[in-house]
Amino acid sequence: MADLNQILKEVTTELTETYKPDYTKIEEQRAAEQKALDAERDRQQGILNRNLFNANQQAYITRMQAQRDMPQQLAAQGIRGGATETTLNNIYNNYLNARNAAKSSYDESTGALSSNYNTNNASLGSKYAQMIADLDSEKR
Repeated sequence: MADLNQILKEVTTELTETYKPDYTKIEEQRAAEQKALDAERDRQQGILNRNLFNANQQAYITRMQAQRDMPQQLAAQGIRGGATETTLNNIYNNYLNARNAAKSSYDESTGALSSNYNTNNASLGSKYAQMIADLDSEKR
């Protein structure tokens, strides 16, 4: 007569084999959702990076155009001397302010993206942990 431990081991092994495809399916679903979540985060990060680059590029172009046009504008107003240096300083400060504003917006958006990703990732983990727990309790 088989001993109780042997019977228990056989039943457990049989149950494990019976439910193995279900565990595999759950893991495959989780991996697919994780991949989609990661791809969306990467896509959004790419958009943020391009927006920062474009904002910095536009700030630079604006600065260069202002510096190019400044002597003619000042001459038309009859302004010479120290005012030219002040105007150049103002142009440079406007450039730096535009870059800082773009960077602040980028940092804020990146933080929101990261927070959203972490929340969705945690939800994904909880969802699949619950699915595994349900399968485990069904197995018993």
